[in-house]
Amino acid sequence: MARDKWQEQWKLSSHEFSTKVLRDFTGVTFRKKKKRSKTRKHIFRSRKKQSSH
Repeated sequence: MARDKWQEQWKLSSHEFSTKVLRDFTGVTFRKKKKRSKTRKHIFRSRKKQSSH
């Protein structure tokens, strides 16, 4: 009985930390950060142009 529970927990945890799941999660995170970074750069450039006029 304990072995069955251990195997079930192992399967769940191995799925949670699998390479594909981790890669998918980090890919989404990096894309969001990249998008925010582009937005910030755009805002900064707009402000810089306005202040130079």
